Amino acid sequence: MTCPSCGESPEDTPTAPWRREVRLGLLEASLLALTALLIVLLVYALVAGLAIRGAQQSAESTRAAGISAEISVQLQRAATDISAGNRRLAAQRLAYVLTQTPGFPGLAATYRAIAVSPTPSATPSPSPTGTPTPTMSPQDALDEAQAAYQQEDWELAISKLRYVQVLDRYHRPEEVRQMLYDAYLNCGMDLLYSDQLGEALFYLDEAEKLRPLPTNAVEERDKAVRYLRALSYWGVDWGQAIQELEPLTYGTIGYRDVFARLIEAHVTYGDIWAEVEEWCPAAEQYAEAVRLMYDAEVEERRSEAALQCTSATPTPVPSIITDTVPGGLIAGLATGKLAYTVFNPINGLYDLMVVNAAAPVAVRYYSHVGQPSWRWDGGALIFKSWGEDGLLTMPADGGSAGYVLGFSAAYPSFSPDGARIA
Repeated sequence: MTCPSCGESPEDTPTAPWRREVRLGLLEASLLALTALLIVLLVYALVAGLAIRGAQQSAESTRAAGISAEISVQLQRAATDISAGNRRLAAQRLAYVLTQTPGFPGLAATYRAIAVSPTPSATPSPSPTGTPTPTMSPQDALDEAQAAYQQEDWELAISKLRYVQVLDRYHRPEEVRQMLYDAYLNCGMDLLYSDQLGEALFYLDEAEKLRPLPTNAVEERDKAVRYLRALSYWGVDWGQAIQELEPLTYGTIGYRDVFARLIEAHVTYGDIWAEVEEWCPAAEQYAEAVRLMYDAEVEERRSEAALQCTSATPTPVPSIITDTVPGGLIAGLATGKLAYTVFNPINGLYDLMVVNAAAPVAVRYYSHVGQPSWRWDGGALIFKSWGEDGLLTMPADGGSAGYVLGFSAAYPSFSPDGARIA
């Protein structure tokens, strides 16, 4: 026991090491609890975001995921540092996390407790009675940051520079900002080249908050964003995955595994079309895969799908003749029929209209279409349908439309004999 009249503090008694160990254990438990809570919140946020966006992951959400991942990593490393007795590095990691999530419950108190307490040694010596433990000055922290910066230990430099800002944000601010920018930029580029894309995007975004990024960094970051977006569609929407991957092959065939992935995506997408006997789009996907790299098995699938495509009959789809629109004579339309599209403000789509010179009444044939073209005898129409994702044909008097060609075809026209379509 301590005698109140003896002038001794608890730190002067032999129980001081035990008390320090208890304090350290409480800090460890506190930080581990914070880590677990943050991970739960991150998982909740990611699940909620996915529920809203589905497979549509944008560049902004990719970058936010990088930030969340980095915060989680720093908290876990801080817990490890505390267990190893390295409180100073743990405090620097928590200082960084505080700059990203300043309102996180209990984190500021944990940081202060670690930052002002010395790291316990194996044989702690008594401290002078009543003397408070000194904290690191902003200049001392900046000196350590400069040492890490000179050694190109970018993550450590960032952590220490953030610590400087927590201690005193007005301490040589321009120098700290410039060093932070350089460290973020170099760390981000290093991580890009080591395939740690999520963390790399986080660091590059932090650098861009301070200064504009150089051109090469912007180009590499944009490619990484597109690549991650393609992966978000992988196995969910093959068409979108292909659209994201294709630009990465222009002049950058060696960019990561884009070339092999693009071939695989085309083949898989072709297989999906073939399973539902949509032979024309299947043949197109196989052809793209063979164009990138010849493969005998894929070429055989392409030939079979192309053969089935040429002999396939149009698939009937419902006709959408909904109403007629009265109107006056159309100037210049003295004979024949006119097919055209007009914007429908009710549904925001373009409707296919047909008007006969003999009866000045426009008939609405179809919706969400464009590019109409008559057969030479005026007996049939062909047009692009975005609703059915392909080309449709329809008799001149309306009736049922037929699906004749896949999603990539556009601006159709009949051959002079009406037997083929260009």
